[in-house]
Amino acid sequence: MPKDHVERKLYYLRARWSDGVNHSLQDVLRQAHAACETTAKRTFAFGDSELRGQAVDDQNGLHRVHVGRCVPGQQASTLAQPSSAQSADTGVYDPPARSDYMDGDAFMVVRGNHVVMCPSFGLREGVLVRYVQDLFMATGHDSLIPVFHLEPVTNLNTADIIAQEGVKTLILDSSLYEATMRYEKRARETTHRNCVAEKAKEFLEHLGIRFDDIDPEADDHDPENIQVRLELRYSERRKGGELGGVRMSAAAATIVAEDDPESQFKIVTGNN
Repeated sequence: MPKDHVERKLYYLRARWSDGVNHSLQDVLRQAHAACETTAKRTFAFGDSELRGQAVDDQNGLHRVHVGRCVPGQQASTLAQPSSAQSADTGVYDPPARSDYMDGDAFMVVRGNHVVMCPSFGLREGVLVRYVQDLFMATGHDSLIPVFHLEPVTNLNTADIIAQEGVKTLILDSSLYEATMRYEKRARETTHRNCVAEKAKEFLEHLGIRFDDIDPEADDHDPENIQVRLELRYSERRKGGELGGVRMSAAAATIVAEDDPESQFKIVTGNN
């Protein structure tokens, strides 16, 4: 039976402007959508698909936008319901008249430069940014495109979440070439060292590539990145699992507290 409701996550983001001017995303969107008052004017090409501003509303101090993504004219496949047949064919159907099948959507609520986004699988943050950029271009706000950034806001309660839910998986990443060499250049001036980056360096030297001979500023060095990933998991069903969970949570809390801009990590809590 289909669900009578759909659960989605909310994400809190903030618009940042790198030109030093105190723009308001809400004001700019209000002006841009006023100039694009029809859904036809709010439709933009996105690869082989389209992004469509399906609905726009500006009331009670909030600017609300519903953006949908679709491939015009794309057919949809169906599966026959279970039966006594040994096999069944799939069906392919055209979309209803004057409609297209949706391939993802997102809701966005904006107040000032604060943004709450509710996306589906097919339309993530980067796609929403593309819609805003296309809207700016279509309404004479193209000078704002290179200075507009939509950034996730760090969850200030991360430590509390780790403490409440525990940590199921801890993933540490490191890039070898550009990022690691920039790190190594700074490492001479600090005692802090990224253990994953260090192992990446050792692996390069094991392959015969002398790390100190590579100039990160040179134009002719190999631009490809090698990724080193350390993934820590534990199972509470095994003996000692509870202690492992405590240690994982402590390690995750330490990584978050250090807030190293070169660190690349992902923490999966127990409720995910």
